[in-house]
Amino acid sequence: MKDVSHLPPDPENPGAVVGYGVVHDASKAFVSIFATWPEAKEEIKLLGAGHSGHHGSYCPKDDKFSYLLPLIQR
Repeated sequence: MKDVSHLPPDPENPGAVVGYGVVHDASKAFVSIFATWPEAKEEIKLLGAGHSGHHGSYCPKDDKFSYLLPLIQR
């Protein structure tokens, strides 16, 4: 399980946290979550093409990342 203790709780989803998630574009697989966009952007840069960032909610119990906002600039 990912350490999410540094992330704020999601007030709309008990047990979930809010942050900037990195997702594999082709598979839509969740990779990781960060407190800030610059941290997520650095991870995207390290992983290379085919990954993107989204602001959303992550539930560690289910290892699921949900996002509604459009893609954040790379």
